Amino acid sequence: MEDLEETLILTAAVRAIEPDATVLEEVKASLDDLRTILPSDIDPTGDPSLLFCAANIAVAGVVNRNDDGMDKITALECYSKFKHKFIDFEHSRKQVVGFILHAGLSEVGTNRVISEEDAEKSDAPFNIALVFVVWKAINPDLADDIVAASNPAHSDFNSKSLSFEMAFKGFYIAVIPDGEILISKATKLITPDQPDFPKWKKTLRAYKGNGKSLEGDGFTYRVLPYNVVPLGGGIVEQPAAPVKGITVITEMTQMVPQTATPASREFNDNGDEREDDHDEDDANYMAAAQLRFSNFYDKAVKALKTGVSPITTTFITNIMDTKDIQAYKDKVVKADKLEDFKEVALASTTVIDAIIAESEKREQAKKDAELRASEIEKVRAEVETARDQALKDLTATKTELASIKQELDQIKASQQSEALARKFDERMNLISDTFEFSDDERAEVVADIRDLSDEAFAKFMDKSKKLMKEKTKEFIKKKKDEAKASRDQLVASLKEKGVTVKLGESLNVEELIASAIEHPVSTPEGSALEPSKTLKERANSILSGITIGGKNLSKMEETK
Repeated sequence: MEDLEETLILTAAVRAIEPDATVLEEVKASLDDLRTILPSDIDPTGDPSLLFCAANIAVAGVVNRNDDGMDKITALECYSKFKHKFIDFEHSRKQVVGFILHAGLSEVGTNRVISEEDAEKSDAPFNIALVFVVWKAINPDLADDIVAASNPAHSDFNSKSLSFEMAFKGFYIAVIPDGEILISKATKLITPDQPDFPKWKKTLRAYKGNGKSLEGDGFTYRVLPYNVVPLGGGIVEQPAAPVKGITVITEMTQMVPQTATPASREFNDNGDEREDDHDEDDANYMAAAQLRFSNFYDKAVKALKTGVSPITTTFITNIMDTKDIQAYKDKVVKADKLEDFKEVALASTTVIDAIIAESEKREQAKKDAELRASEIEKVRAEVETARDQALKDLTATKTELASIKQELDQIKASQQSEALARKFDERMNLISDTFEFSDDERAEVVADIRDLSDEAFAKFMDKSKKLMKEKTKEFIKKKKDEAKASRDQLVASLKEKGVTVKLGESLNVEELIASAIEHPVSTPEGSALEPSKTLKERANSILSGITIGGKNLSKMEETK
């Protein structure tokens, strides 16, 4: 199963194909004949826990409603492999309800059981028919539904059918005219080894194409190759293949032989044929052998003419051409004596030897491919190991880079914090150098400038210098200088009048008056001021004519 790439489920009709009714139609005849496929040594009445059933599961040689099909050569090679495979419900493998007991072939339209030879000789498609059992103890409801669906008098008659699942590797594409469903009617076959196969593959509906030929001469269909593996079947309500219905088997039947069996031969102790009179046996033996050889040659010729199976076509083409094969067939069929037939059959060893040689060649190629695959797998494992290590190293590098980035971010944040702190200090120093603020005013300023940009801070300074001019140190110094000059002028004027004044840094009028009282001045007539004079009068006398800051000090009111 490891080398089988795809699984095909032939169910759930998508697009109806309407072929000529004379070519193929869904089974309308009774399915009773299919009961004869049951092996004669099995008694359905022997185990009441099993429900024995028969049904057609696929039609060989046609394409179905899902644009998939299987040619007759492939069907003949694989149909017997259905034995012992699973039966599920609606292709859900979680609902396996039974298993396949036996496989056979039936005629399309009549459901008459046929042999492999019958199927090979006919140009018509044929059914793959199965006998299967359902576990009634596990699925009593489903068993009852199947019994009802097999009853012609019941309203659910033919509501249950079979649909199969197939595993395969590769396929070829058939271009079939509109209205046809027979694979033998294909006008073109595209095999995987052709360079334009990928382009044709895209037209298939299974790969999201529109199902139409690139050349506009029909529709494209996916046809299974020679080497396929049946996986099992499903009980469904809508099969994709033109099969319909399930019949229940309730009694023992006689199985129809599926292959022709040559007449028995008798030999002596030396291994030679007995010389008894066996003309009739010889005739039967030769007839059976002739039929087998004839079928073999027909299959080879048809493969060359129609390309029904690309593998068979290539295989036979490498051995001989159509005329050679036809010539061998004619000799085999026309031989009327056993000795002549043996001679012709012996000559056929050329074909057989070529087949064996080709088989050995293919087997060796398969071994070589397996060896290459093993080497590729080894290299792939080494690449996977290297990739895993590279991923680990990459993860470690990413972790390390993330750690380095975190450290760099922390350093950057610290540097930014330090830069902001320096900038804040520089701004506060500038403010301190420019303004005289109280502690409360300074706190307000800090809140205003904390998050300002350089441009916004410059605007803040310009605006503050205008609105708070009296708070600037330049303005305050100027006022102090003016006050000092006025004070010095006052002291000088008082000194000229004989008043000794001792003042602090600032000009204090009360201090000035107190100093004047302590050091009274003489009037122009030389008499001293009387202490009985009021403070206002004495001060006015002292300060008469002195102006400081544009104010005449002699007009100050008495200090209370």
